[in-house]
Amino acid sequence: RMKFVVCHLLAPKQTELYAMKEGLELLNLSNVWFDLASLQHNVRPDKPPFPVTRQFIHCATKTVGADRLLFGTDVPSNLCRFRYQDMVNTIAKDSELTEDQKQLILYENARTVFWN
Repeated sequence: RMKFVVCHLLAPKQTELYAMKEGLELLNLSNVWFDLASLQHNVRPDKPPFPVTRQFIHCATKTVGADRLLFGTDVPSNLCRFRYQDMVNTIAKDSELTEDQKQLILYENARTVFWN
């Protein structure tokens, strides 16, 4: 019944989409979640609305499912680089994610992992 959160979506660099996907496949277990903290920084250069970051999120969603992803920011350090609203909008304004997927990533998964 132990739960694990793997931070930073395996901390991929911009050129490591395939390697990240392979890592996610290996860790795709019922008790493992992945947070998206610092993803914008790790896959730099990327600027709002963060199309490169979204590509990694879409790959992760297809590989492990939106029900395994947690919104994260690494605030306060990332506030030196990014606006908080832009980090939220990376998920909230992504037209390729369904409203249900957004709800899972931004809210529900954290409840499941930390308070359920």
